[in-house]
Amino acid sequence: MAQQKDYFKLSYKDKTRESLTLGVYNCGAQKCTGAYSWGEGVRDHYLIHYVVSGKGYYKARDTLYSLGQGDLFIVYPGHTVKYWADEVDPWEYDWVGFAGSEARFLIGRTDFSPQQPVLHYEDKRIPQSLAAIIEARGSRLCDQTRMIGRLYEFLALLLELSRGADRPEDGFDYVGGAVRYIAYNYSAGIDVSQIAREIGVSRSHLYRVFMQSLGVTPNEYLTRYRIEKACELLGGHRLPIGSVASSVGYEDPLYFSRVFKRLMGLSPRDYQKGHAGQANKT
Repeated sequence: MAQQKDYFKLSYKDKTRESLTLGVYNCGAQKCTGAYSWGEGVRDHYLIHYVVSGKGYYKARDTLYSLGQGDLFIVYPGHTVKYWADEVDPWEYDWVGFAGSEARFLIGRTDFSPQQPVLHYEDKRIPQSLAAIIEARGSRLCDQTRMIGRLYEFLALLLELSRGADRPEDGFDYVGGAVRYIAYNYSAGIDVSQIAREIGVSRSHLYRVFMQSLGVTPNEYLTRYRIEKACELLGGHRLPIGSVASSVGYEDPLYFSRVFKRLMGLSPRDYQKGHAGQANKT
């Protein structure tokens, strides 16, 4: 009888990485072998691990953290980190990696920070929420959409547990108001000046708080949001390109096509054909 292994790895990685305001890049669960390690290295997205059991170590910003069951640790994009399992009692963890223009804003409202990349919560909903993301993994558009929905639920839970989630910070409040206004009105041909007027700030102040909170300009956020919605329409409907353009707030289909190709690397028509081909195979 073969000896049962006491380690495993279940991993999903998204291969499309399209222009989303929030998207799951990868997720998984792993029972590590003794001293199993990653790094030193740099990620290009946010990555949160939850320690299910066992022990391990995380090094970030020249600080070493000793971790155990119930601990969460975050890897920030562009930060050099290393993490490894204990030799005697190696950890098991679940993880989710994500990015998008909303990611920085939402993480910035949690108790995570570059100075405090490790948190501990005694709340069974955290592993349950991560398990729900992993369960939804898949390459179909419906799978990716479901993963994003469950990622929102996971981040909402972190916000609920965080002390700083509802702090009255001027910049965050303006950004949140602008993000909501864009989500509700992106198809109506709005521009940055109109967004600024609606939430009661100057255009220059809106620019500053967006750069501070999200790392992108308001116009870039609006553009990416519209192109994300265009991708959904092109992938799931047989609409003419002009109809897609007007549905996401562009009066000029040619200008829409130029913007789409700049962000996505191919024309709207080629994107639509590619997704039609995928649909025919399923």
